[in-house]
Amino acid sequence: MRDPAELGSSEGATQRKAIRLFQMVWSGATKFIKGVSMDNQRPIELPGLGIFGPEMTKFQKLRDPLNKGIELKRNNLVDMVKPMRFMLNDDFHSATGLEIDAISNKRVGRYSRDDRRMVDYWFHESLVMPMSWASIARSCMTDAQTVEMVM
Repeated sequence: MRDPAELGSSEGATQRKAIRLFQMVWSGATKFIKGVSMDNQRPIELPGLGIFGPEMTKFQKLRDPLNKGIELKRNNLVDMVKPMRFMLNDDFHSATGLEIDAISNKRVGRYSRDDRRMVDYWFHESLVMPMSWASIARSCMTDAQTVEMVM
């Protein structure tokens, strides 16, 4: 990829807009993942890549919806940094050839699209939410198909 300063004015402007859109989409995606997985304590799946989710214990109590306001903020200060787990899709793993050592690193694992027992085991059968391209597109002022292509 050439430096945008070396390109003509219209080519450089187009490339700068594309880079800006790419940055906006990735920023929106990371904020969406954080909001769903860390704040709402739900795993979220990026199609074709994997599942991000909070590390859960079997008897973990989810947030009380009636607990709001100052008390909620005080209680959440202790829980701000929560360990996360990532499950890599086997299709992505075979396409890229990444090496994953799931034995020494308990926060990373693999799952098959057809066999989701590992996902149920690690996330204790909580409902895995799909990535919402439309909500990211709304924050980036573009359409869902463009966001999906960037991702």
